[in-house]
Amino acid sequence: MSERGGRTGDPMRVCVVRQYYFPQDPRVRKEVSALLERGHEVDVVCLRKEGEPREDTWRGARIHRLPMSHKRGGVLGYVWNYSVFLLLATLACLKLHVRRRFHVVQVNTMPDILVFSALMPRLLGARVLLDMHEVMPELFMSIYAIPSRHPLVRLLKVLEWLSLKAANRIITVNEQCAAIFRSRGLAPGKLSIILNVPELPEEAQAAAESDASLQNEEGEPFRLFSHGSILPRYGYAVLIRAMRLLLDQGRNVRLDIVGQGEQQSELEALCAELRLGDAVAFHGYQPFTELLKPMRAADLCVVALIKDVYTDIMLPNKLFEYVAMRKPVIASRTEAVLDFFGEDALAYYESESPEDMARTIAALMDNPERRAAMTAQAWQRMEPVMWERHKVEYLEIVESMHR
Repeated sequence: MSERGGRTGDPMRVCVVRQYYFPQDPRVRKEVSALLERGHEVDVVCLRKEGEPREDTWRGARIHRLPMSHKRGGVLGYVWNYSVFLLLATLACLKLHVRRRFHVVQVNTMPDILVFSALMPRLLGARVLLDMHEVMPELFMSIYAIPSRHPLVRLLKVLEWLSLKAANRIITVNEQCAAIFRSRGLAPGKLSIILNVPELPEEAQAAAESDASLQNEEGEPFRLFSHGSILPRYGYAVLIRAMRLLLDQGRNVRLDIVGQGEQQSELEALCAELRLGDAVAFHGYQPFTELLKPMRAADLCVVALIKDVYTDIMLPNKLFEYVAMRKPVIASRTEAVLDFFGEDALAYYESESPEDMARTIAALMDNPERRAAMTAQAWQRMEPVMWERHKVEYLEIVESMHR
């Protein structure tokens, strides 16, 4: 087999770059696992969490952790972190390429300009696949409440365009993101959509099937559940205020929140101010297998996005996880979620309205038949697009770059 060329099915050497931890990132973990299952060699360049080894292996993949950790901050903090990681990743990719001679380098955003870490391997013969996890201009508009004409947003759009041009192929997470990239001049034939759907471990699949028909015992609290990064745009404050309204109505409800983030202390103070006591519990970060227990106990799962230019195009990974676990879901009414699931598969409320959320939850508490129907319809919509199907499409894209 030549360094370039070959046929689909020939073993490939692939380098995956991500400015996050591995294997904690679910999307990257699924992609790497798919490549390994097909028999390809994989190197991963990523961040290094305190206590992790610099060099490691995972299911046969070689992990190269760079001496940086994940940090949030202001604009200057993002610029510094992105710039340093880009420099380190560029050097790492070049060093590894000289040794391995990669056929494909896959770069997973953010930031978009991380694609240029693969520049030297590309000049030396590798092909570059860019996995666009986010739409950065809209994300920064959301984080910093700035308009589309702001100089930072204009700069991010230029960098996004350059990054898209630098890659041989691009994949992204949903149709809304794809439409934005096309509207900014990306050729449609260069872009494919790989939904960010979960790959459930066997114990989760078994749990989902066994829990599908479970009903609450009389007198037990009605349990709400949500998990993920605890950030303002994920609407936990709205959910907590809705909890106070439900309790004031005499509803027997409990809320479990699994995750961590910069807003947690603020939310804990809000719980104290509203005198919620043990009605709301924060459980901290847990890996997926550990959060299965509180998720399985839930009667209703919550995706409480604060609607804006960024969240309106999001299809959160946790939403897919809830549906795959056969749980009914209440979600804020956003374009991407409504477009994918339609009106009847989920229950919707108006974003930023704890009153509307409380009304919707109360109605669902009184209507178990409606919850069961929602669960069945959501699963019917999602089952055909589970990871097993997208895995095939992903592998076809990567392997077509090696023909």
